[in-house]
Amino acid sequence: MRNMRDQRGAALLMVIGVVAALAVLAGALVLLTGNAQSNTANDRDRAKAFNMAEAAADAALAKIGRDWPFTSPVSFSAADKTAFLARFPASEFAHPTVSVTYFDDQDTNGDLHITLADGLPAATYSMDANKNKLIYIEVQASVGGKKARIQLEAQRNALDTKLPRGIAVATDGNIDGNNHKVSIGADPAHGGYMAPDQTTLQILAGGSIYPDSPDPAIIPPSNQHSGLGPGVVDGVLTPEVIQGLVAAAQTQGTWYSDIASEQTLGAKPLGAQGTLTDAQLVGAPVVVETTGALKLAGNGVFNGDGVGANAPPGILIVIGPHTMYPDDPTKTGVSQGIDLAGNGTYYGIVYTDGGLWGTGTINIVGMALAKGTVDLTGDRRIDYNDNVVVNSYSVVQLTAQIVPNTWRQIHPL
Repeated sequence: MRNMRDQRGAALLMVIGVVAALAVLAGALVLLTGNAQSNTANDRDRAKAFNMAEAAADAALAKIGRDWPFTSPVSFSAADKTAFLARFPASEFAHPTVSVTYFDDQDTNGDLHITLADGLPAATYSMDANKNKLIYIEVQASVGGKKARIQLEAQRNALDTKLPRGIAVATDGNIDGNNHKVSIGADPAHGGYMAPDQTTLQILAGGSIYPDSPDPAIIPPSNQHSGLGPGVVDGVLTPEVIQGLVAAAQTQGTWYSDIASEQTLGAKPLGAQGTLTDAQLVGAPVVVETTGALKLAGNGVFNGDGVGANAPPGILIVIGPHTMYPDDPTKTGVSQGIDLAGNGTYYGIVYTDGGLWGTGTINIVGMALAKGTVDLTGDRRIDYNDNVVVNSYSVVQLTAQIVPNTWRQIHPL
């Protein structure tokens, strides 16, 4: 009996010990679970921030793919940011933020390193000023306070127009001109230029060539090819390239039409009497779809030869629905061509499935291609410019892509 009285309360102590141990274990488990949940939440936010940064890099590439070449710095505007963040709702992405910075791949601040500092302040330089088709992109995204930052170098991919050099004019029809008045050549006074390896030029006509139109000093009779029949123009600027130019114009918003059904698909309307403003005539490509004619009525200097600081050449395409949609039998009709009504100078490639005609004194500097008759009676001129043709090979932007081995994740700011 005495031994039993001595052990009285031992069971209670054991129970208290077990409860205490369980309490310690439970506390440790709660702490461990809380830490695991916190770490998991942090990991999710880091992963979301990284995914957002990658998406921003893709959006930045798409933006410059549409907008290159640049005459001023490109930026990630407030509207761009709002549209981008709308894809990442706050219900899933806590306090999302994003920034995108573009800077040229040249040492603009003289520190012998190409970094983000070379892109600041943006107003002091032009994007791709060295014209090497390379720029840098840095993006940073934040979700729940966790950040991710990516840097990459982007290069421009352009449409190769595959235009042959040395052809001033090509037409499936006739070339008409004035008696004893030269209207086709490469007169430097009018912006014309031939490369050193070009001693003569060529003109191609499916029909006849008015004998006094070409400058005989640079386009002798042996280089005036007439009576070639249909298909001349397609051999210079192929239908496949035309479709590439059409697609590029639709993407960059330089597609115009006076056809109501096309305007519902995104074409911008032409101005009064089938005209474009001076600003709308600048760039490449500018595509006009009409069964009428484009009235080229501007009196300024449009585009440039792309040499040095000069503006790049333009590409003007005036076509009808059949040429716009060659595989759709319901689309019929070609354009009436281009009415050369103005008194300015257009640097670039001019193409139409109609004719070239009019009453102005405009000068086309580059190359002219028309499936209809080229009528140069009056004071209109076409002067071949080799710089325009060569530089037209890369003026039409298709996409921008990452330069291999330049994508990297860097420490967030």
